[in-house]
Amino acid sequence: MAVFYVLPVRSVVLERWSQFWQTLFPGLPLPACDPEVLLESVEAMVQAQHETYVVFREDLPMDRDIVGALIDGYGASEADRVIEVHFAGPHRPIPVRLQASLVPCSSESQLGCYNAHSESATASPTL
Repeated sequence: MAVFYVLPVRSVVLERWSQFWQTLFPGLPLPACDPEVLLESVEAMVQAQHETYVVFREDLPMDRDIVGALIDGYGASEADRVIEVHFAGPHRPIPVRLQASLVPCSSESQLGCYNAHSESATASPTL
């Protein structure tokens, strides 16, 4: 079973990374680097995990549902898992939509919430 992490658009991820950097290293400017190199490095670290993939939202068609787009564009199967990440704002929990498999759910998707400051999940769904 593969896991697909669907992240916001690259510009939002980079903005959030900059905010995270300032939280870790107050007063220290983020080193100048090519943003694409930074994102490629993060992708490589995540995708080094067995059957784990990163997909940025702008790489999926806006007129398709995420599940259909992952099946058609990325070879996902019905047994795979999707974790869709949304950023709420600085210093706020990160809502994460978890889907146990790519089979469309009959009820509304469960929503867990990851708080980057406490490193714990709240309202974590059972999958």
